[in-house]
Amino acid sequence: MRGMRKGVLLAAAVLVIVSIGLGEELAFVDAPGSPIKVSHAWYGAIGDFNEDGHLDIAVLCPLYYSPDDYSYAEGGTAAVAILLGNGDGTFGEPEFLPVGDGSWDSYTVTAVDTNEDGRLDLVVTNPGTGSLDGYYGWSRGVYVLLGDGTGGFSSPEEFFWPTGYEPKIVTPGDFDKDGHIDLAVTCSSEVDILFGDGSGAFPVRGRLNLMFGSGASGIVAADFHGDGYLDLAVSTMRRENVMVLLNDYGERFRLNVGWYELPSASYALVAGDFNGDGVVDLAAISRTTQVAKEGSYREMYKAHVSVLLGRGDGSFIGPTHIPTDRRHPRSIVAMDWPLGEVKPAKTGNKGGLK
Repeated sequence: MRGMRKGVLLAAAVLVIVSIGLGEELAFVDAPGSPIKVSHAWYGAIGDFNEDGHLDIAVLCPLYYSPDDYSYAEGGTAAVAILLGNGDGTFGEPEFLPVGDGSWDSYTVTAVDTNEDGRLDLVVTNPGTGSLDGYYGWSRGVYVLLGDGTGGFSSPEEFFWPTGYEPKIVTPGDFDKDGHIDLAVTCSSEVDILFGDGSGAFPVRGRLNLMFGSGASGIVAADFHGDGYLDLAVSTMRRENVMVLLNDYGERFRLNVGWYELPSASYALVAGDFNGDGVVDLAAISRTTQVAKEGSYREMYKAHVSVLLGRGDGSFIGPTHIPTDRRHPRSIVAMDWPLGEVKPAKTGNKGGLK
């Protein structure tokens, strides 16, 4: 592990950073050709889309619209930009795949093989216009873009599956243990489970109702109580907590031990064994409002990492809140850096990563 070199992708422009080993220290430098200019880069997924042995990047580029007249901004509809990797930290020119109908109608992109052909596909969440019942004519749900193994993908209109209001984050997993990939999607006040049939289609939809107006955002799947079935943990933006939903043998999910309070709104969380006891733990990223300086009303959002240590029975100890100096936190990743065995939680915000 000590000789490994890893990279970091920051989607705000597409900034690719590669690591270099410096004895016991770890340093990062900009990859050649980085940053890669992609308009309105928002969310990224990594995988070998053309099966050449090199990692590629899919970047979601949603479209902003005028709040006055709902007219489209310059640049057309939302799109996924495909950047094919050369294996040395550089990437080819982006190729764009239009998705949705425009006007902030795409939120996240996830890479997963949905039709069991050994090729990575893309799943894009589509919140629509933000109006209930699609009043302005746009649907809400997920697009599935089937990969062809060359870096190309099917038209998003071929596979669209409806969800609840404001779908945001997708986590894949085989929740009913039928051998096919399913999708768990956070929506405003619910989590939708789209059950896959192995063809790239998700014809059956289950709904897990949460507290009204909870603003479900982050979601992660893991086996929290050791029965072999994937459970779910969900973080919320409006209720400021983490909910743990236990999987009852593929039949249903149930809320376990209520919820765990966070310092403030949470956009994302991650699972991993953070204390080395063999039990899955959780870490959520949240923000706290602070006054920037005396006499100023400008809000500055500082990130907190909240760690929940698993007991192995579906319940957790904590949380323990760890403040950081990051602002506007959006994501968190756990990884094993080559300097040791502990998995530090890395937080991403609008301007970078810590």
